[in-house]
Amino acid sequence: KPKFISIRNYLAGNAVGTTRDEELARQIINVILCKLYDEKFTKLDDIVQFRAGLNEKASEVANRVKGRFNEAKVIYKDVLDDKDTIELDDKSLKYVVGELQKYSLMSAQRDVVGDAFEIFIHRALKGGNGQYFTPKNVVKVAIEILDPDVEDKIIDPACGSGGFLIEGLKYLHNKIEKKGAEFNWPQSEIDAEKIAKSNINFRGIEKDTFLSKVVKAYMVIMGDGKSGIFCEDSLDLPKNWKP
Repeated sequence: KPKFISIRNYLAGNAVGTTRDEELARQIINVILCKLYDEKFTKLDDIVQFRAGLNEKASEVANRVKGRFNEAKVIYKDVLDDKDTIELDDKSLKYVVGELQKYSLMSAQRDVVGDAFEIFIHRALKGGNGQYFTPKNVVKVAIEILDPDVEDKIIDPACGSGGFLIEGLKYLHNKIEKKGAEFNWPQSEIDAEKIAKSNINFRGIEKDTFLSKVVKAYMVIMGDGKSGIFCEDSLDLPKNWKP
């Protein structure tokens, strides 16, 4: 969180053209999703595209990162559409990339998207919309108490940035890993089982269009389950939901 706070403060004081907290939130989350994609689709011996060299021109960094984001849009066209762009100016984008490149977001213990959103959305706006994000340690304990089994169904009817679903997904993945080790499954079979159970057993409802899109993208990168996220009002009658 302190890292996101410093990024937010830098952008608020230096970003050109993008200054409102809501838009900064959209931009930083697009950048985060780009980094998550880059981590997942970079081979072990290759150099990541999401990087900023010490003496590298800001325009070079921006072009490379934006190109990587366009790749992510092609792969995840059901989550990101043509209207989704990284619009930070080159200097600001290089700064953000430089601040985040040292960390692996795939293995982060915190819900990075939720943390970033909390930092970048003004508290008054967030409170007015009723958007509050459950602390990660509370989410983790809740999932551990529930102790969902591999075949259990999990639904979060107000999933926000997906904290409970992501933690549930990680918990399920750990169980599948242990089961695979017990029965000596090949890694490819373990990975296939993870994806299959993610798609079948996880559902989330969120009435905020932007947040529901963020959860879909995050679910994809953490192991799929994007098809189970719906943008609806869970307090409305189901007959009023889209088919």
